Amino acid sequence: MSEQRTTAIMEGRRMDEHGSEEQRELHEQRKEVAEKIAEQLGETEAEPKKTIYRAVKKLGRDEAQHFVQKVLDIERAGGLMLPDESRRRTPGGIFFLLVKTEVPGEVTRHIFPRRRPPHLRKRTQSQETHEGRGMTPPVAPEAVSEELLLFSWEDRIAILNEITIEERGEIKSVKVTLIGRPGKVVEQGQCIITTMQQQPKLPPMPKGLPIPAPDQIEPTLFAVYIATKQWRKVEEAIKDTEDVLIVEGVQLLDKKLPNTIAVFASNVTTKKLQAVQKKPAPTSLEK
Repeated sequence: MSEQRTTAIMEGRRMDEHGSEEQRELHEQRKEVAEKIAEQLGETEAEPKKTIYRAVKKLGRDEAQHFVQKVLDIERAGGLMLPDESRRRTPGGIFFLLVKTEVPGEVTRHIFPRRRPPHLRKRTQSQETHEGRGMTPPVAPEAVSEELLLFSWEDRIAILNEITIEERGEIKSVKVTLIGRPGKVVEQGQCIITTMQQQPKLPPMPKGLPIPAPDQIEPTLFAVYIATKQWRKVEEAIKDTEDVLIVEGVQLLDKKLPNTIAVFASNVTTKKLQAVQKKPAPTSLEK
């Protein structure tokens, strides 16, 4: 090996060591600031603290502290309520909301990474080594693109808070179909009232949709209003416990019953009655 080449290799190694040392020092500085912010916000859990570190890394120490000051100002003014008015947001919750709504999406997607599917969760020794040194691990381009396309259920609130204020779409027509067993039936004038409840379980959905965990959603209660004349057509058939009611109609939120969706039936049948109606008439040879 020539002397010139040996010298070049040694200089390259010194530059790498110098760069790594600077990165470690920067990592420790960010970590110290993130710990201080977590303490100010009252965050003690590992995941929120990791998110705070990513915010410090992507926004810079001064900008991250600027958001903390905003949180403290909001808290002194009385705090910020959740959208459902059930309670005040925690200081950490306010911090994350401000970052999500005030920082461009191309930055926040690195602070609040999407949940990766199982086949992308495998960690290589190289990734763990880089993270242990406070460095950004190399990620395959295809893994990055797929990860950034994912939208988690937790992200919906900040997004909906923004788009429902700025511009709401308009529905020209809406229909709903309920299939199941009715609850207790009450006849009131020329109307039949019953209830049907949907359990918080989703069927397989298209890839890319945010799927909430079972503990993040509640059963949906439908109050069903059926004209007596329509009910008489299915009254006997629905007594069969193996049959199910099929209700087509229009739904509205009931202002007096906020956890209930009112459905006004336009067509009512049962699965077995529907099967009989669809059954082809016998031919002359079959009679």
